[in-house]
Amino acid sequence: MNDEETDTESFQCLQPIPFDFIRKADPNNLIYLLKNELPQTIAVVLSYLDPPKASVILQNLPTEIQSDVLNSIVCMKHIRGEILREVERVLEKKLSSFSADFLNAGGVEQAMKIRCRNKSRKQRV
Repeated sequence: MNDEETDTESFQCLQPIPFDFIRKADPNNLIYLLKNELPQTIAVVLSYLDPPKASVILQNLPTEIQSDVLNSIVCMKHIRGEILREVERVLEKKLSSFSADFLNAGGVEQAMKIRCRNKSRKQRV
């Protein structure tokens, strides 16, 4: 490996990863956030996610836009940096306001804990 390759690798490591905040987000929140976006916008986002997470999101979007999103991913070769950053900025703002409005509560795990605790109390009585 020569110095130029090392410099290029170091520079790439310093570059922010597009949509890094989305990689950490709950897929259900992303589905809710993306379902009203244009197929091209959704395609940009999904192309930066891990395929398993992108697949879950795509499957849960309205059926009528799923093929448009896939076609947009297929046709997308490059995206201008300023467009990418603007899409990222807008979605991050929407996600942060959305996430701030909703906190995790309940769920299957919590219901099971409550039920198990209730059963153990009945057995003691």
